[in-house]
Parts: sequence; structure tokens; C-alpha cells
Amino acid sequence: MFKKIKKKHFILVLIALNFACKNKLDSEQSFISNNFLKIVDTTAYNTGAFVLLPSDTVRYPKLSINLNPSVTYNKKIDEFTLAYFENNKNLKSAFKDLLENGKYDEFSLNSDFPKQIGKYNIFFNGKNIDEKIKYAGRIEIQNFKIYKNKAILILSKSVGHYGSTFIILLKREKDTWEISRREVLFQA
Repeated sequence: MFKKIKKKHFILVLIALNFACKNKLDSEQSFISNNFLKIVDTTAYNTGAFVLLPSDTVRYPKLSINLNPSVTYNKKIDEFTLAYFENNKNLKSAFKDLLENGKYDEFSLNSDFPKQIGKYNIFFNGKNIDEKIKYAGRIEIQNFKIYKNKAILILSKSVGHYGSTFIILLKREKDTWEISRREVLFQA
């Protein structure tokens, strides 16, 4: 009898843990998809690419992007982030609770992630990109962290060998996340 009760409790705990992990992934993925146009921005709508190329200034009705589905933590980029905050004391103070308490989340966007947001057609695998649609570039999100009403992430946008990496700070105002600051960390 005692073994049956223990086994039932163990199974219930496993089910609860699985549910909690799925909810966390769903909320992280929802954050990215719900704020995608704010995070990535829509500059490419006017230029046709994430990197400004002088020969390409035609407006496109659709753009394809290669989105890396893995949101990872990169220690080297974290060093740039810490240096950024050291050089911006006011922001460091404003985001102190996030920097001290939040932890970086690592996850993969799954098949539930929208395939189209705004004018962007999103592909996780660069080999599957529809060549009939203008290619805007590649997106990668790293060092993603949320704590209460603040969030930080590193966004890299590139086309070929050219690209930019941004630090993006967000604040939740009522029920909406807004970009508080977007700055280039480095360019190639």
C-alpha cells in the first residue's frame, strides 16, 4: 500500500514538473513572438535587408528571415553587457534588480512559433527559405533574461558577412513590453 502511494505521488510530481517546464517555455516563446517586431524592428521593410545596402532601397511586401531557434547564453557577450552597464551608470541603476536577480534563460523556439510576423516570413532552417521572397537576413537572440517588469536580450542581425549586435532593454508598461533602450554593441 505504501509503495503504491509513493509511486502515485512520484508520478504526480513528474507531471507537475513537466507542466511547469512547458509553461515556462510557452511564456518565453510568447514573449519573443509577441514582441518580435519591437525586438527585430521593421527597418528591413524599407531597405529589404537588416544591413543597409545602398543598392537596395525597394519596398518589399514580404521578407524572409532565418531565425536561429536556439536562445542561448554566451559568456563572452555577457562581458560586453557588463561593460555596457559600467559605462551607463544610470541604466545600471535602473536595471539593477534585473542584473542582480534575473537569470539567463536558454530554450529553443518550437514549431508553435509563428511562421509569419508582420511582413517577415520566419524560417528556422536556412536551407528551407523560400527563394521567391526577398531575404532580409539572419537573426539570433542570446543572453535573454526577464525579471519582474524588465528584460534584456542580445540581438544579432546579419546579411552575409555584415551584421550588427544590439543590446535591447525592455520594460513592461501595464501589460505591454516597450523597448527602453536599443544600442549597437558591435558591428562587422
